[in-house]
Amino acid sequence: MSKQLYITDIGYYPEAKFHFRERKTGCRQYILIYCVDGKGWISVNGKEHKVGKNMFFIIPLGVPHSYGSNDSEP
Repeated sequence: MSKQLYITDIGYYPEAKFHFRERKTGCRQYILIYCVDGKGWISVNGKEHKVGKNMFFIIPLGVPHSYGSNDSEP
C-alpha cells in the first residue's frame, strides 16, 4: 500500500490555538489530518465533523473543505 504513497508536505502543530484553513476549491493532493491531542473540527462538502484525540481524517483531492482547532481545547 505504501508504494503508492508520496508525501508532499508534512507539519506538526502542537496546541494549534486559532488554527484555521479553508480551501473552497479543494487541494491537488489528498490530506491526512491526525489529531494527537485536543479538539477541533473538519468540514467536508458542507458537513462538519468533530475531531478529538487519536482521530484522523482523509480529505480527498479536489473536495472543498475547511478545518480548525477548538478555541478552548486546541
